[in-house]
Order: sequence, then C-alpha cells, then structure tokens
Amino acid sequence: MFDDKEVGDLPSCSTSEMIIALNGHFSLVHANFASDETIIEGNKTVFEWKENVERKLRQTKQEYKEVQRKSKKRNDAGNQSLESAFESDKNIEVNKYSGY
Repeated sequence: MFDDKEVGDLPSCSTSEMIIALNGHFSLVHANFASDETIIEGNKTVFEWKENVERKLRQTKQEYKEVQRKSKKRNDAGNQSLESAFESDKNIEVNKYSGY
C-alpha cells in the first residue's frame, strides 16, 4: 500500500506503550493547567497564577472601557464643534448677501 513512500524512523516501542505515552494528548478532556496546588515559577501556585491573570484581565477590560468612554466624549465634543463651525459658516454665507 505504501511501497512508494518512505515512512521514516519509527519509535522503538510497542503499540500499547505508544498508547500510554499519548494518552490524553489528543483528548478533549486533557487538562490545560496543572492542579491548583502545583507550585510554578515565582514560587506561586497555579491557583494564585490564575487569580492574578483573571484580575489583570478584569483591570484591562475596565481600562479599555474607560478609554472607549473618553474617546466617545471627545468624538461627541468634536462633532458638536464641527457642527457649530458648519452652522456658523452657513450663517456667514447667508448674511454676506443679505445686505444687497
């Protein structure tokens, strides 16, 4: 069936050893993190790390909302100034010819 294809080097283990080695790596139930009690770099637990990440994400979201709010205020103020300028310009044009 694969006579014209080179397979390459195969691992020197049995099928059952390969199944044990790969168990969980291609599964939808594979854990993304170690257990909450596991100590990681910085002498923190995984639980402390997750809490820190969640806190920073909440802070970032709040800062983003604040930037959006300020930006909307600036845009609203800018639009009002622009509308006033157009209105003034229109009034000047109307009044410019009203004396004739």
